[in-house]
Order: sequence, then C-alpha cells, then structure tokens
Amino acid sequence: MGRQLQQAGSGCSQCKGKDISWDHLKRLYESDKGKASCLSMAHKLKHEHIYLNSFSKMRVDLASQVLSNSVSMALMLVLGDEASETSLFASMFNRLFDMLNVSHFTNGTRHRNPDLYPNRHGNDHRLKWLEDFIQFLDEWKHSVENREGFSKAEKNLMLLSHETRVRLRIT
Repeated sequence: MGRQLQQAGSGCSQCKGKDISWDHLKRLYESDKGKASCLSMAHKLKHEHIYLNSFSKMRVDLASQVLSNSVSMALMLVLGDEASETSLFASMFNRLFDMLNVSHFTNGTRHRNPDLYPNRHGNDHRLKWLEDFIQFLDEWKHSVENREGFSKAEKNLMLLSHETRVRLRIT
C-alpha cells in the first residue's frame, strides 16, 4: 500500500479534492532529519522509509511505520491542511493494520489499544469502522476516476491495485 502511494508521486492521487501524496512524506522527512531525537516529529521515518528501492517497496515493516499514527499527526503539525488527506490515509491504514494484526487476546490491554483486541462478537464497533474504511476507499477511487486530464493507466497508478481493493473488501 505504501508502494502505491509512493508510485502516485508528487501530488497525483487525490481524495475529496486534496492530495494523497508521497511528496508530503518526503517533505516531512526532510524537514525532520538532522533534528535531535527528542525534537523529531517523525522519529520513525528514516531514509529507507522514504527513498524506496524495489526490495524495500515489499517490506511490510516499512509500510506499517510510514502509515502510522505518529506520522499522521506529524504530517498535520508540520504541513497542516495541505497534507490532511495523506494524514487521514496514514491513520486509516494504521488502524486497519492494528485490527488485522491481533495475535493474542491480551494485546489490547498490554498495548492500551482497543483495536488490538480480538473480535469476539458480531456487533463489535470495529465492524462499523471497517465499513467506513471501505467507504473511504470507494470515495478515493471515485475521486481519482473523476479527475480530468489523466489516462486510465495514469489513474490506475493513483489507486491501490484492483486486486488489493478486492482483497481488502474480502478481509
């Protein structure tokens, strides 16, 4: 998923008229690098997170660190409203990763994160959130499809792959 955001390039993908852009992450990293760790807004971001090669594009650990709540908040603090959709994208995928990465029934308590609890019943509030997440993906797809001046191939690069979107729905 980070690969698709990175492929979208600088300012290409949009949702609700605002960019979802790898350039926002680059700018955050560049503004933060060299600062002491206690002053760093995006302490998780390193060179390998931003300047990807063909191997690093496949590393889930890098994607989960880039698409994290701390990066989402840093985007809003450093870049403000300009990066609001990129920030939302990161926080939405952070929450999805947490919900899908439940490995033990005590993780929610241990990490103080309710999204890490296992789903034990059909009326879990997180199921509603997952429906909202699918709606977010649909809105993103609709926004890209309605952009003018781009070929179908260019628009496809602005989105998660069709296969990824289908698998997220199944999940």
